[in-house]
Amino acid sequence: MDSIDKERLDVLAGVRARGSMPKAAVRRADLSSLVSLPKASATQVAAGGTVTADAYNALLADFTALRQAIDQIAAKVKP
Repeated sequence: MDSIDKERLDVLAGVRARGSMPKAAVRRADLSSLVSLPKASATQVAAGGTVTADAYNALLADFTALRQAIDQIAAKVKP
């Protein structure tokens, strides 16, 4: 491994200077919280129709789960 390869590896690992952190690699395990989310059920609401409380609560639960997964990834990636 030459010095250029070592530098590339350091950048991917995120161990280089602070400026290289945006180029650091994300491990697949870091994305597991997104992958493990259940598929959202598609509920159709007619144009001009009203949304039921159950549909709204289901959407809110999906959004909350997605937001938590994104927050977990952000915490792992944040320098």
